[in-house]
Amino acid sequence: RSALRIEDLFMTMTLATLAVIEILSAPPIDKINFLCGVPVTPAHFEKVKNAIDRTIFVEVVRRTDIEGADSKYNPKENKLYLAAPFNSTDYYHDVPTRALVIHEVVHAIVDIAKMSVTQISTEAAAYLAQVLYWVTSGRPIPQQAAAHDGDVAMSAIFGKCKSLIDSYGLDKQFGTVSLNDLNDLRRLVHAHVQYAGVDLKNYAPADGD
Repeated sequence: RSALRIEDLFMTMTLATLAVIEILSAPPIDKINFLCGVPVTPAHFEKVKNAIDRTIFVEVVRRTDIEGADSKYNPKENKLYLAAPFNSTDYYHDVPTRALVIHEVVHAIVDIAKMSVTQISTEAAAYLAQVLYWVTSGRPIPQQAAAHDGDVAMSAIFGKCKSLIDSYGLDKQFGTVSLNDLNDLRRLVHAHVQYAGVDLKNYAPADGD
């Protein structure tokens, strides 16, 4: 019996799975490189990419199935959920959509590395990675999009992330965000209605399995 070829393996993957692998393989993923409570580096993204369709699985679902969100990572199920109707055009060409994938992959990074970090700290790092991906892709300042949607609290999160990117030159080099700046970003994340009910002492689930 012949061994399964790499080509055959890829043929069994869904479009969404292949798209996530492509996002984690192509620029500007190499520019997402910082420490903000959580280390987020190209090497971490590579580990998640190698785990896709092996120990981490991608599934497209209805938004109502993930509490009205556009995307969600479930560390207990090791699944990255993306809300329908995502398609190849979204995945391969729409930067905000790709940036959402990056946000959720940060949660996967924390999970598979069994990092001991609070949920709010994880969200802060995920938003910074999301905005940094957006900025290094050459898109307009992200908080403008959030403000346009009427989400003032999210606009403040995006604005702080953009400020950190500028202050530390994160779009050009590795940077370590100070504790004061991290705390400021965490406060903004916790002020958003989506995270207001989260206990600041709650640790993010990270079983590594």
